[in-house]
Amino acid sequence: MASTNTQTSAKWTVTTTSVPTVIGTTLTGTYELTISNIVNSVYTGHDLSAKDFKIGGASGPAIAGNGFKWTGGNVDSEVQYVVFTDNGTAGDPTNTIKVEVTLNSTAITTSNANQHITIDIDEIPNEGTDDPPPQNRREACLKTVYPNPYGSDHTISITDITDPDMTETSLGNSSATPGGVGWSNLNVTQHSGMVAEGSPSKIAELTFTASGSHYYSSASPFVGFQNLGQGQNGWYDYTNHYSFNVFNKVFDTSNRMTSFKVEAFYNPPTVGNGAVDPSDGICSLEHTLFIEYMLNGIPSDAGNMLPVTTGGNIYNVVYPKDIKTTGGSKRICVKGTPGAAYTIKVQKTQGHASNTVATSGAYYNFTTNEFQDDEVTLVGTIDAKGQDVQDVSIPSATSNTRYDIIIGSSSSSTLASTVPDAPGEAKMLQYGNATLTLQVSTSTAANFGTLPSAVTITKPSSDTPNLVQNYSKWNKIYSKGSTQVRGQSKGANTDRLVINDKKVIDRIKPGMRITSSTGSIANDTTVVSVDRRSNKVVLSSAQAISDVDLQFEPVYGEKAFSFTITPGSGEGESTITLNVNTANTIQNSTDKIFGAPQSITKTVDGAVSDSATVQLDEYDTLVAGMSVTGENISGGTTLNELVHPRSITLSSSQDSIDDNAILTFTGGVGDVYLTRQSVVKVGNNIIISGALRCNGIPADVTVNINIDNLINVS
Repeated sequence: MASTNTQTSAKWTVTTTSVPTVIGTTLTGTYELTISNIVNSVYTGHDLSAKDFKIGGASGPAIAGNGFKWTGGNVDSEVQYVVFTDNGTAGDPTNTIKVEVTLNSTAITTSNANQHITIDIDEIPNEGTDDPPPQNRREACLKTVYPNPYGSDHTISITDITDPDMTETSLGNSSATPGGVGWSNLNVTQHSGMVAEGSPSKIAELTFTASGSHYYSSASPFVGFQNLGQGQNGWYDYTNHYSFNVFNKVFDTSNRMTSFKVEAFYNPPTVGNGAVDPSDGICSLEHTLFIEYMLNGIPSDAGNMLPVTTGGNIYNVVYPKDIKTTGGSKRICVKGTPGAAYTIKVQKTQGHASNTVATSGAYYNFTTNEFQDDEVTLVGTIDAKGQDVQDVSIPSATSNTRYDIIIGSSSSSTLASTVPDAPGEAKMLQYGNATLTLQVSTSTAANFGTLPSAVTITKPSSDTPNLVQNYSKWNKIYSKGSTQVRGQSKGANTDRLVINDKKVIDRIKPGMRITSSTGSIANDTTVVSVDRRSNKVVLSSAQAISDVDLQFEPVYGEKAFSFTITPGSGEGESTITLNVNTANTIQNSTDKIFGAPQSITKTVDGAVSDSATVQLDEYDTLVAGMSVTGENISGGTTLNELVHPRSITLSSSQDSIDDNAILTFTGGVGDVYLTRQSVVKVGNNIIISGALRCNGIPADVTVNINIDNLINVS
């Protein structure tokens, strides 16, 4: 297989390849050539990028994985298309270009003993207008977030970016900053559109202008990106692909800043995961630019310059609202006029809903960095930048814990109305561990032998909206690795699987679990390796697959379970036979595994008078902790306990519940769902197995798998 180089000088060379074949047979498939900037063993000084190469006269490029696909053009008739891909980093002196030549179905049927196939490889000129380099278009999406408690004392305008064509959409006002800090009146604008690869594009511009009697502090603005790093979005580290600029600062005759602009730029990544935009759009990554500033009022007489607030020169406190079970160092930032003094106290309470201080270790000592029994108050002073930072070391906790921040004034300061000066006004909530217990249950114990032991999962409780949101977002992003393709083993029982759709082969990774639409894949089958040249995937066990839809998904944080159910002894010499009830699954046997909130209705079997015990027609899918409502049910009633075979115990006694009354149960086990399930017969036993993915649990809870629904007994 040969290639042609239409360059005027030898800046690069292309390898050739020979393919042994049998005369008269059809040769198809994909074959590799390599473009190198080493000519006669000497580096030419010309650095290579796959995006700069094309097939003369071909259509393209189209994005193919991390490469650029050209179809048709100046190639022999045996060639279907050609893909150029960087073997290293584009533009790096050591980079080479992989050239994948895919033949069509009519290739090499000649009787000629030697046949040449030629492709015309051109490098796209970087200068001139006759043949400009192609520019791949990519999604761009950035949220700008800025507090605006100052009303008409200034204006904020959003510039309409037309090159590239961006759409600016106001998302309204929010009371919570991304990351959980204590701001109010946050304005959010989304900037979205398409940008070209290869250079930074301006995607957002905002102008802040103070009114005639106001100005911005000299430390303003503070600008920073959020949600760009690997640890925040679980997809790709975009940190080096965004930048911002603060410019056009305007000052009055007293050198007070009355206006400034902030602009943001985005240069899409072209290597690694980030080279392909997420399947559900880059907006799903929640890339954010946070702009913080302070607006001052010009006093009518000579004196201190006062921030524009509801009064006071200590005017805000920024702090983390949610704390993980593991604790750690947490930063509290007090905002105010430079030189203003204040007092700060951090105290632990007796629970999330309590304003009463803990009985021991209630007060934080800023010197020892530990909590102690004696009350401690620290005096701080606002620095020249308009803030003072205090770090608090929070210990780990196994139960829900609350820490209150209380700010006080001093002789040189007053507090704005937004400053927390009493318990419960600024709460840092720490969430302890909770345990989910998964077990099998039956109302006919005699049909079965000794039931297997329960499986438990312990996780940080997920009452906190912020922690749940962050984890859910991460999981959402992580699931982008999932993909559905069509594949086959050509009917043979083999661990070599042929994937029909080459466009998604790059998304299949070792370690992924594979399932089929027909259930023909054995449980726990995973990917061992991927051969992208031959479109083959090596599986952990041999499977027979005939052109079916396959799902590949990452395996992360799963808890596998397996329950072996044995038959009971029966009466006398009779034997009990167990068979799988194919009409039911674990899913429809225990819906509550799939998270909360859910709403389930149950029918009362028998009137209730002055009792907390209620018998139902059945209580499948109910779990302890659910809220209970219905006619004559007192407010705040919850489900305390399930009592076999059909009774439940409520949190309080009920005066009167009618027979056949309908009760509604809401709530559930939290962010927990079933990722796989299997109910099979082995010998005369039934094996119930699967895996749970548990992101968070609100409280200790027990979930029952009702085996009466899954097993037929004869």
